[in-house]
Amino acid sequence: MRKLLSFTLASVMLMSAVACTKNEPVKTSSSASAAETFLVERLGAVPEGVILGDAEVAASYGVDMTDFDSEGFVVRTVGDKTLVFGKTEDGLDRAARYYANYVYGNPSPVDKVYGEGARLDCLTVCGIPIADFVITVTDEHPEGSYPESTEYAATELSSFIKQATGVTVPVVDEAEGKPYIRLTCDGSGDNGEEGFTITVTEDGNVEILGGLKRGCLYAVYDIAEKWLGMRFLSYDYTHIYEQGAVNITPDDSYADAPKMSGRNIYNTAINPGTYGFSYGETPVRNKQNGVGTYAKYGYVSTQAASHGMWEFWGTGAMDANLCMNDEELNELVVERVGNKLEAAKQSGALYQGNYYHVNLGLNDSESFCYCEACLEVTKEEGSYSGNLVRLQKYIAETFASDYPEARFGILAYLGTEKPCKTKLPDNAFVTYCIVGSCYGGPMDGSECREDRYGKSGFTVAEEKENFQGWKEVTDNVSLWYYYFSDRIGAPNNVLRNMYIDTKYLYEIGVRSVFVEFEHTAFSYDIPGAWLLSKLLWDPEMPEEEFLSLRDEIMELTYGDGYTYIRDQLDIWDSFYPCTDRKFWGVDLDIEKVKSETEYLLHVYGEAERLATSERTENNVRLLKTNVLFNAICVWYEDMKINGTAKEKEYYNSLMAELKDIFTEFGLTHLSFWVHPDNVFIPDIDWETDPNTWIGLLKSWNAK
Repeated sequence: MRKLLSFTLASVMLMSAVACTKNEPVKTSSSASAAETFLVERLGAVPEGVILGDAEVAASYGVDMTDFDSEGFVVRTVGDKTLVFGKTEDGLDRAARYYANYVYGNPSPVDKVYGEGARLDCLTVCGIPIADFVITVTDEHPEGSYPESTEYAATELSSFIKQATGVTVPVVDEAEGKPYIRLTCDGSGDNGEEGFTITVTEDGNVEILGGLKRGCLYAVYDIAEKWLGMRFLSYDYTHIYEQGAVNITPDDSYADAPKMSGRNIYNTAINPGTYGFSYGETPVRNKQNGVGTYAKYGYVSTQAASHGMWEFWGTGAMDANLCMNDEELNELVVERVGNKLEAAKQSGALYQGNYYHVNLGLNDSESFCYCEACLEVTKEEGSYSGNLVRLQKYIAETFASDYPEARFGILAYLGTEKPCKTKLPDNAFVTYCIVGSCYGGPMDGSECREDRYGKSGFTVAEEKENFQGWKEVTDNVSLWYYYFSDRIGAPNNVLRNMYIDTKYLYEIGVRSVFVEFEHTAFSYDIPGAWLLSKLLWDPEMPEEEFLSLRDEIMELTYGDGYTYIRDQLDIWDSFYPCTDRKFWGVDLDIEKVKSETEYLLHVYGEAERLATSERTENNVRLLKTNVLFNAICVWYEDMKINGTAKEKEYYNSLMAELKDIFTEFGLTHLSFWVHPDNVFIPDIDWETDPNTWIGLLKSWNAK
């Protein structure tokens, strides 16, 4: 009711302002000039009768925006005037975009008031206002739990309620007869380490019983999503849906727990200026458990092995691998591992997390020792990995008694994927890495040739056999999987494959996953990382639920025009022929690229036009660079060299648009790989053939 009343009052005040012949803002503002620039670029001019302004300008028209949030705005048409006001520069930008998309030229313009007051109007529990509640934490903490995590969860819940409702619910030691939300760390094992049970009692209290390590924290983040309408999209942006009255009852009680024990998603771009998902608290808030050596996160341990032997060998991380049967070298490795463990014991790091990880993964190199001893072990074990596993077993057994908190991990990767015969002790684990999968189809090979092989030289069936074989070596096997976008012309359509991929991995027994998004900033990793975090929590979710989540995150990432981007994904899939992979990335069917590029330019133009904010427009424009780059490559001969004057003008406009995006974002790389033949963006000669800008041209030669 409060919002409706406020909207009515605003309408009366705006009508009064127009009736008093205030045809121009009493004051101007820098934010108004930015919105004016947008309308000039979009519409050619600020239409007559449109009045732009921020909160200060709005106040001069009798519109009080004090109660609006930073994204809030008002677009209101009264007579021949349209008032476009935003609380801040961001709010005014959103208002101007709304006006351009839904009011300008519309014979029946739709007024809009957004972001007024709290996003959640009224939150009650069994009819009791949330303002009457307190939050409390049970004093008793079971052995192995982290009190700091439960206490942090309580302060997070208080903060989220404040952000959503505007109401401060204090965290107190005792409820003292008030309605309460109580957090209790469960040591019984019923909720495991990360599960939780949320019970709403008949008398209106809320009991949160969280698993031993992180259960209470994940319960709070789940409540924030389900009850408060929050979406943790990136390190710098949380979306909160507008809601009316929400009343929580005993029927809303529920329990949940992750089906994947290990959930770690790492994504980063080699280009600056893009929105990440790996930093700060965003991954934890999306219930991933691969981030943080902090008590407030429950001291999450490393969930995957990586390249770590270099530290004990004294080499570089990408240098050739040394001999694993050199007794003198191995004793030096053992000495250095012992020093690391003792240092961790003294600092307390040894006791933080489910275990302390000693990383014994080989260097990031396919160069191995082939001395007589190594070759003999390889023959005995049936795989070169036997050399590493024997060394790993020796180290793990050496320190098992003195450092039971330690776990020793290796990476089965680029030469050591095939399992060996030696069995590992319980304090050792293996992370199996799949590389070079088919971008045009899912990981299970259901849409590909049975004999197709990836970068490592394995078919899908062989990859599956390798993974299952490692489960004979140890019970502790995790998976490392790449979603790799190697260059600007070929984004990895993770939104299409990840549902089938995750379901497949779960079906073959994978329970711990480290996902690495490697990209150049021109890919779908922004919504992909968020969506994958939901799948790793529940890889068996119905497809309808996944598709609903996919549409939601795409809309929040790309704005009202997200359907244009979503619906063109099948076209991108048709660009990727099913080819064997001896390198990172994909091949492209150039004739299909030529035939579809004009339509794709239209699609991205529409998505850009319908962007709801500067943020969503930027995300669309970063994706659009794929289409622009492919356009100038496939049309270079036909338009730039041999085209008509009109075609050359059109071609040059595409080149200029691409250059503008590169410049605006400060982008530096076209390809993920720093290759001797690469031309870095700042060094591009814009008059040359763009097909020569990237050194790794295998894909352009594909037929």
